[in-house]
Amino acid sequence: KKLKSTSKYIYQTLFLAGENSDITICALGQEWHLHKIYLCQSGYFSSMFSGSWKESNMSCIELEIPDQNIDTEGTFPLAFSLRGRTVHG
Repeated sequence: KKLKSTSKYIYQTLFLAGENSDITICALGQEWHLHKIYLCQSGYFSSMFSGSWKESNMSCIELEIPDQNIDTEGTFPLAFSLRGRTVHG
């Protein structure tokens, strides 16, 4: 069995398949089953999941995105690129 690169494994197993996810993010009519440890690389999510914010204990977060120019096509690769990686199909 050929080993996958780490970024490809993360993308396919953790992001696309959502294996062992511990948080669901709902936005733009979609659900993403993700991982807090990965999302916490972003200051936004790190703050959200720590301290006394109500989201710190929630298993599903509903994100309101009021900008009509933001869609799932742009959000999907953005979520994976938190570590500065790019997504290659």
